[in-house]
Amino acid sequence: MFELMGYDFSSVGQYASFTKAGANDNNAVQIPNPLVEYKTVDEAKNTLSFDAPVPTFVPDGYKIDYVGTIAGETLQIFYKNGKNEIVFRAAKGSDDISGDYNVYKNTKTVSVNGTDAKYRENVETSGAVWTKDGLTFSVYADTVISEKDASDIIASVK
Repeated sequence: MFELMGYDFSSVGQYASFTKAGANDNNAVQIPNPLVEYKTVDEAKNTLSFDAPVPTFVPDGYKIDYVGTIAGETLQIFYKNGKNEIVFRAAKGSDDISGDYNVYKNTKTVSVNGTDAKYRENVETSGAVWTKDGLTFSVYADTVISEKDASDIIASVK
């Protein structure tokens, strides 16, 4: 995308560099990379300004593949089962933080232990978003996870 605007892009660690195409390094502008990876969930949680609850359940076969934060404000955990991925996010507030801009044919509100969540499903993707205790959460899967599995994930967030 940046190449279309006449810039070269490169990243090193947590920094991204943008250089006007054809310019020398003296014209580079660096901005911090908002995505920071951590080795453990606890390590990532300790960098946040809130106590981020995390799921204790994911469907069979899924294991943590990536743990990180976005701009120091959002916790995100990627779970993989070899070919498919589930992404969990938590942040302060009430906005939809899923990053999922699909248009869903099937959406419904499900109640999980007194918390209303918006479950959504298409032929190839699914997920849920909800808020609780001043925090906002999302689960997104690049495959269809059942409403029951989504509800079990939501119920397990503690």
